[in-house]
Amino acid sequence: MVSSDSIGVPRWESDYIELDGSKLLEISAWLKTDGVTVGENLWNKVVIRSSFYSGARNKLYDHDLLRDEGSHDWMSHVRTVSVPNGAVYMKLSFYLAKSSGSAWLDDISVRGLPKYVGRTLSDNPGRAEIDIEVDASKVVGDIGNVNGISYERAKENFAGISGLRPTIVRIPPVASHHYHLFEEKNNKSSRYNWAILDRDLASIVKTGAVPFVSIGWVPDEFKQAVAEKDYSGWNGFVRDLVARYSKKYDVSGWYWNFWNEPSVYRARGATNQRVNWFGTEDEFHAFYSQTVDAALAANPTIRIGGAGFAMNSPWLYRFIEWCGRNGKRLDFVSWHSYGEVPSLLGRKAARIRETLRKYPATAGAELVLDEWNSYSEGGDASKRFYRRGSYAAAHRVSAIGELIAAGVDANIWFNTYDAEYGVYADGVRQPVYNTFEMLSRLGGRRIRAVGGEGDPYVGVLAALDDSGRPGVLVSYFKHVSDGAADNEKIVNVRLRESLSGHAYVVYMIDDVHSNGFADAKRQQLEIVQKGVITAPDSVVSVRLRPNSVVLIKSE
Repeated sequence: MVSSDSIGVPRWESDYIELDGSKLLEISAWLKTDGVTVGENLWNKVVIRSSFYSGARNKLYDHDLLRDEGSHDWMSHVRTVSVPNGAVYMKLSFYLAKSSGSAWLDDISVRGLPKYVGRTLSDNPGRAEIDIEVDASKVVGDIGNVNGISYERAKENFAGISGLRPTIVRIPPVASHHYHLFEEKNNKSSRYNWAILDRDLASIVKTGAVPFVSIGWVPDEFKQAVAEKDYSGWNGFVRDLVARYSKKYDVSGWYWNFWNEPSVYRARGATNQRVNWFGTEDEFHAFYSQTVDAALAANPTIRIGGAGFAMNSPWLYRFIEWCGRNGKRLDFVSWHSYGEVPSLLGRKAARIRETLRKYPATAGAELVLDEWNSYSEGGDASKRFYRRGSYAAAHRVSAIGELIAAGVDANIWFNTYDAEYGVYADGVRQPVYNTFEMLSRLGGRRIRAVGGEGDPYVGVLAALDDSGRPGVLVSYFKHVSDGAADNEKIVNVRLRESLSGHAYVVYMIDDVHSNGFADAKRQQLEIVQKGVITAPDSVVSVRLRPNSVVLIKSE
């Protein structure tokens, strides 16, 4: 038990734990809190931390596994953590940072995950040659809403958006400075300046994509009133927002998403105070309730949910529980992830689905991964390969296969234009951009594909396009935490259908091909092989290096 107002001094700390050589660890713990208040800064609260040390026991890196507040019964928390280079020891610690209250920690443990880390985790590196059979006569479902992109930093350039052939596009929070809704109006008869938001939504609709409308942040005009729990101004704005676009478009397929990462905090008085949430968790639930009621008053048929939770936020499951217990409308739940092993993305989606199914009010909610990328550490140019290069391309395709299998309804990659994460960077299409084109060419009706079971690296996704032509998307993803040798694999794809006389092409993304990150002159999607299927059950063989993707497409 912890009960103090200590200033960053751990109230419990483990001994040095000698690491076993694993590059990826799973840390689990149970936590209970009572009256934990936020301290001087909004991140000052209960913290569970892992710290890594060199052989000389010099600290290399701290990683906060969890930050929490308030009063909550026992809850299980599980995190995966990459071991930094040079780490020989670690410690686990538990403390209150400039905050007060009581907290209990129990059953905290750490274990090394298997050596081979790719699409999934395994103690076996898999085979050097993999056979995959694809049966185009057996449709097993739809690919779904997989080609989502975030327009957070795209400014006014929609040329790249349309070229991506997106299925869903997320825009910045509508009350942010990006849209200037509450600034000087050109049309004095209008209450808001809708011009920029009108332009962006019209551009998204023109691409054929579904808009993902972020309802946030609280504008300055309503901030004081909302803090005093007077929601009338905010509610009027939400009603006006939904009513306006319900009259202009068929919005039945749109996503109206409330908020973004409410449990991620900035310093008090920071210049970007619009970001995230500055109240308690209970106040956030009440504000969601008000927003939903206002939106449904304007159009009761819309799809509304939230709340774009950060990847390790303990608020996610408690938000679902609150909606379920209170019968509050939740048409979808949204969350974020960066750098996760694809199969663990699927595992988290399964836990979210399990929580939703506990209550009739939430059982039918959709799952939306509304912000994700292949790597978490921004601001370091040396790591851009992991966010934009062939690594990111392989991660994205591999993860999408896992998300489809887990029943995730939509996913939105972060983001379009950005030096760190953009699919466009410095005017160049990055390798991950070409995965959007591959998926759009693949087709929408998923077909049976078998092979590679037990291989930690190779994943396969097969589908038919609108003309009934099959495509096979194969990824070879090797996670940054995997320390094994970079071995090639041969993949043999057998098409279990008579397509004699049909031509096929093989597109590839790897460290050379379709790789604008490595060479701007090779930014277009490249064909590496062509042929004609001469007999039933024809085999197309490709040689793959780690972090590569191929699309085999019947023409």
